[in-house]
Amino acid sequence: MKKTMIALASVVALAACNTAGESNEGVEDVLTESNEAMADLNSYEMETNIAIQEQEGNEVVSNVKLIRDPLAFSVKETSPNPLTGENEESHTFFMDGQQYYEEPFIGEWVHSNAEEANVDEEAELRPAEQQVDYLLEHIDLLTIEETDDSYIISSEGLEDNRSELALLLASGGNELDFDFEVTEFNYELTIDKDTMHQTNVEMSIGLDLAEEGLQSIQEMSTTYSQFDQLEQVDVNEEAIDAAISMEEATERAEEQQAELEEQQTEMEEEQNEEDQ
Repeated sequence: MKKTMIALASVVALAACNTAGESNEGVEDVLTESNEAMADLNSYEMETNIAIQEQEGNEVVSNVKLIRDPLAFSVKETSPNPLTGENEESHTFFMDGQQYYEEPFIGEWVHSNAEEANVDEEAELRPAEQQVDYLLEHIDLLTIEETDDSYIISSEGLEDNRSELALLLASGGNELDFDFEVTEFNYELTIDKDTMHQTNVEMSIGLDLAEEGLQSIQEMSTTYSQFDQLEQVDVNEEAIDAAISMEEATERAEEQQAELEEQQTEMEEEQNEEDQ
């Protein structure tokens, strides 16, 4: 969650123009000022919903709370189990220089220090600002519209290599394991005029993975709130006392994997005996 800082010139120019339509003029300055306003915040909250049109009920909901000084954050996520279809919850939080997360394979809470958890990575520590960084790299693909209360930054369609921006925003800058083709793209970021805080993001992206014969349209909605209002993040006090180290978790996972493989071997041997 590193800080950046402010400028007003383009906002004044936009207000003087008083245009209700869309244009590209001033979009870079508005995004830059908004990023600086977000970076000046000590805390905020993000609520994100991701749904796949073709899979009814297959919705991922996440809540992120960030406090920059002293550094703390929490991530709660609800998503359907791909095997049972039932919703499952996960919880990760960071405080006092330690990250805690649930490891379902061994059924334990695990703790790790900041370096082990990579909590100094840009995308994790400044998620709202990181997204705007991507937009600033593709200014020519954006338009800006002014309403009474907000600036709305948009990008739509696949012209002018917008698929690159679409994948960048959808992946959060992470390297993708597959070669996706973008079939449709629509993005809209709302920025409050008074505070220059980002308040809402709406994005839909169509993806085609020809090698696997998979096609989908994903819709994402993110709401930002609680600007400088958070006093604490969501923690699990019992987890702090019960969590084991990453080294111990790795040892237990290896032991459990060995037991599963042994059981699998025994089952295969029993099956072979029955077949003879």
